[in-house]
Amino acid sequence: MTLSPTEIEKLVSQAESLMESGLDENIPAKEMKIRIRQAIACLDTIIRTAPSEMRSDFALRHAAMMFQMISWDGGIPWRWLIPCDSSTAILSDDEIQKLTVKANTLLENARIKEALCYFDTIVKYSPETAYLFSRRGYCRLKISDFSGAIEDYTQAINLDPHRPELYITRANCKLASSRFEMVKGELTAASLADYESAIQKDPTIADVWIGVICLHFLLNDWDQVISLCGQSQPFVADCEDKALRAWVLCLAVLLAGDSIAEEDSRPLLESKSIDSLFIEFIIEHLVESSRGGLISERNQKEILEITKLFLARMSDQILSSKFAQILGLN
Repeated sequence: MTLSPTEIEKLVSQAESLMESGLDENIPAKEMKIRIRQAIACLDTIIRTAPSEMRSDFALRHAAMMFQMISWDGGIPWRWLIPCDSSTAILSDDEIQKLTVKANTLLENARIKEALCYFDTIVKYSPETAYLFSRRGYCRLKISDFSGAIEDYTQAINLDPHRPELYITRANCKLASSRFEMVKGELTAASLADYESAIQKDPTIADVWIGVICLHFLLNDWDQVISLCGQSQPFVADCEDKALRAWVLCLAVLLAGDSIAEEDSRPLLESKSIDSLFIEFIIEHLVESSRGGLISERNQKEILEITKLFLARMSDQILSSKFAQILGLN
């Protein structure tokens, strides 16, 4: 059934009225949630049943309405908008392309929440593709919706299991999520499993080797860290990556009860712009291990010395100073 212009106009008016009345901080949250969902349902009905030449415009309005809701001063939780995880193929290839260009432009301009609304709309009305799920997942990661991002990257992997970058990003989502979950060790192990899957897909990617090394460190597997640092030699060529690997290697050697060889620490002296998401996790792990009595007094002194040398070569010296303060190096 195709809606007539009069029916479309009526649904648009209903959607706008529901949204206006729903975005009222004086009504109960339960009623607000109902009205918000009803407003989106009106546009959903239009997109599914309007003449084909009107679908794209109403898909844009669907995304814009979602963004207006989550940007409201009272704060509408993203989960109220029911992000779609199963696609209904309604939009044409040209319509999908038009919306995707818009979404990517928003993303490039750091308008993350707005881009998320557009990608969610595209996913909802398009054939399932790994690309679209990964783009929406990236947006969800950027707004710290880690569980949602993991879901999207899992969908993307199911659709295209041969792309190592999908495993890497899902692993990083799990790692970020571990900060807020009680099952921290399990999430770290799950991140490692994704990195190891990535390394099977393409063993030449330096970032994958660095990730596997750092995650084994976070799981206190010192011998494996030392072994992997050797195995990664042919694939890690960048000075910054070498410096990060050298730092983690030196820490693992010390914690394994051995002494640092000169060649182990030399890469630390050859870099001046180190940066990695793993640095903060390792710093936090060192602090937790020290507080838990897992690091001897002698080891602690040597660990602090090598870490001080490493932090001095970070590209972000403000962050470096923060880490130094956490470790008591200031």
